[in-house]
Amino acid sequence: MKPITAVLAVFLAAVPTLAQAVDRNFAGLELGTFSHRISLESSGDEYDTDSDGDYAGLSLGRVSSDWRALATVHVPNLEDDDTVIWLTASYDYLFNEGSVLQPYAGGHFGYYTFNDDDSDNSVNSITVGPEAGVQLRVDPFMAEVGAKYGFGVNSSDNVNGANLQVDYAQTVFIRISSLF
Repeated sequence: MKPITAVLAVFLAAVPTLAQAVDRNFAGLELGTFSHRISLESSGDEYDTDSDGDYAGLSLGRVSSDWRALATVHVPNLEDDDTVIWLTASYDYLFNEGSVLQPYAGGHFGYYTFNDDDSDNSVNSITVGPEAGVQLRVDPFMAEVGAKYGFGVNSSDNVNGANLQVDYAQTVFIRISSLF
């Protein structure tokens, strides 16, 4: 390890005064990559779509020294112009309590809606899944890099007799937030 990297790592781990221990609200903007898989099985026909793209998201939440809770809306810009909106509510445990640099792990519960712009296919689904990342908290800002994976459960659709389902949705993102 280079000396400057070692000094930076020790500094970030040893300076708890920069990360306020009080509960704070935050609002943030996130940008990242998005992918999902939707499948359909109906009377022998199969419909599969794997879409990738970039996305923008908005988050609003509350953070403490060892936990955070937040709501996020994800709006992907998919390659095939399909429409997706993914709303999630998350709860994360923050490791390295009181430090400026905090890894986190948690889970989310969400609502996912997909509309295929080339057909009448659409699906609404509840999602659940894990998330993890690392946040840098220096009052009055937070920056983070993270990933979220959602499994579709309890899908419903508006296709006659079809069984559309959300197999998965996933994001890898960076988020910049303001504490208030």
